[in-house]
Amino acid sequence: HATAASSYPYFVTSLSSLYFVSLFAYWGTIPNKRNTIITFIMLSIPELILLVSGERGEPISVILVAVFYIMFRNRLGNYDFYFKKWTVIIGLIALPFIIYFLQMIAYERNHITYDKGVLEGVQDFFETQGRSVKIVSNSYVMQDRIEEAGGHHFISGEIRSYLKNNIFTRLVVGKKVTERTVQDAYTGDNFLRTYGYLYAPVTYNAGVGGGSTYIAEVYHDGGYLYLILFNIFIAFLLRYLDTVKIDSVVQFTICMGAFRFMPLLPREQALQWLTGTFAFQNLLFYLFIYLIYVKSKQKEPEIV
Repeated sequence: HATAASSYPYFVTSLSSLYFVSLFAYWGTIPNKRNTIITFIMLSIPELILLVSGERGEPISVILVAVFYIMFRNRLGNYDFYFKKWTVIIGLIALPFIIYFLQMIAYERNHITYDKGVLEGVQDFFETQGRSVKIVSNSYVMQDRIEEAGGHHFISGEIRSYLKNNIFTRLVVGKKVTERTVQDAYTGDNFLRTYGYLYAPVTYNAGVGGGSTYIAEVYHDGGYLYLILFNIFIAFLLRYLDTVKIDSVVQFTICMGAFRFMPLLPREQALQWLTGTFAFQNLLFYLFIYLIYVKSKQKEPEIV
């Protein structure tokens, strides 16, 4: 994946992360069916653009988020969204063609004509999803080189990177966003950059990453034991998000924000869900919502 640098100030680009938390905050008010459908339509427009451009991770994640939200509404007794049997049947019939379309897009964006049939396209699609396996196997072979580059504290490195590069730190010390450098690869803070540089230094310096996966990252930090414990933790976290009794818009926004990153874990860093959910600008937004909630409670008339 190539790294695209925005020409806008970091403060402005950081505010773009409020797109999802703002949406989740609105969903937390449990709007009626009509307004909810409008948000689904508005959400689908940029995701379709991303999908056509070749990005599949986030659109799929957003679909799962929408399904998760519908399930949440159902848990509250709002059964205004449900899937009829014929809808499920049509969806299953259309699934191979959707998968084929996604595979075709992956080729077309590189200006390569994809002329295989639907069945072959579906098979190729699942084969290309095995890219994470390639990263795991390559990083295993390169284990000694990665450790020599400082790569054995990647999990905590995500936290260190967050503390050094959040919007508040950048505004206070005047630090600017820079392109990935060789020095970044040797900090041990980011598996994606360490592995990307050691695996393909030329393409790394050209702004193209080698990919990442939490599996390789966690394994390099503590072997199979860490990997088992981390997967157990993620399972409990997903269970918690699915069953927790949510009684505030802030809590709902945080839970939805964390869930949004879960489907991306196989291609992302282990704690990106944490640093992404609690990005500094998001914390300010949560505080803003909470203050509005407190203010609205103060204005409610007392029942005599």
